[in-house]
Amino acid sequence: MAGSDGLSRDIRDIGGYDMTQTVSPELLDREVVGRMLGVHPRSLLHFVRRGQIPAPVKIGRLVKWNRRELEKWLDAGCPSFSPDSERSKAQ
Repeated sequence: MAGSDGLSRDIRDIGGYDMTQTVSPELLDREVVGRMLGVHPRSLLHFVRRGQIPAPVKIGRLVKWNRRELEKWLDAGCPSFSPDSERSKAQ
């Protein structure tokens, strides 16, 4: 029997877990991290090279940040991060 979303009930409800719930990904891409920090995604690797933000994980060609590590860093007040210093160098 299919539900309104086209998935059968037994697929949507595997092991008592509602598979239609939104799950936060463990790895975040450049666009998401850039929005979180208020910087352009291309700037992130410059901050990584300077040791200003946590280093990403590379999976083949993909560059991702560990969500928990990034949240822990944010909760600590973003030590050593100052996007304004990058902007002032560009001017």
